Amino acid sequence: MFNLGSSSQSISDTEVLLKNMVDPKKVDLIIIEIFPLTFVTDGYESTAYLIANLQQDDIAWKLAKRNCGIKDVNLMTQRYMRKLSNEPLYEADDYVVNGYCEKLDSVKTEINFVKNVHFNPKERDVEAFERIIKFTKDNNIKTVFVSQPMPQESDSTLFSEFSTFINDYVEKEGIEYIDYSRSLHLDSKTNFYDHSHLNQSGVEIFNKKLLQDLKERGVL
Repeated sequence: MFNLGSSSQSISDTEVLLKNMVDPKKVDLIIIEIFPLTFVTDGYESTAYLIANLQQDDIAWKLAKRNCGIKDVNLMTQRYMRKLSNEPLYEADDYVVNGYCEKLDSVKTEINFVKNVHFNPKERDVEAFERIIKFTKDNNIKTVFVSQPMPQESDSTLFSEFSTFINDYVEKEGIEYIDYSRSLHLDSKTNFYDHSHLNQSGVEIFNKKLLQDLKERGVL
């Protein structure tokens, strides 16, 4: 449930995608990426992408009404103006159609990692997360939540508190969660292209490990 390669997608937007674009009768498995930002960001980058690009007008309106700001009015206006033209608003050379943004570059300069940030999730996103769990259980959809690898220099306080938060749901709700944020020990320069985004070499290592673990858990 990861839209258009935006790492700023909030869990609230994930819920909208899940409930409006997934047919439980046709889906047996869903893998949802979660990490601290998905619970603390306003998610406006992903919301803007969705409002601008979703085929379904009714879902775009739901997203716009949720925030009810001038930006949402502008986005919906832009959405309907785009119906007059088939030209894309922008194009990215590194975007793989129906896939992801492929980054071949690696970190060239030193990164100053922010430290000692506490995890303070938004109530809206916690409630959305709980509704996602209920929706997938009610519809018998096997769901695996995954946290991607992060540089070892990233904030241990933030990820420790996030891990505690998620593991409460593992114990309470029995959700399946695989945390790679601190376990794969990827190189922060050669396997990333900035402070948090994997480059293609990192993606290939991560994908291989994820598929292996899913098979060992009997998910695939």
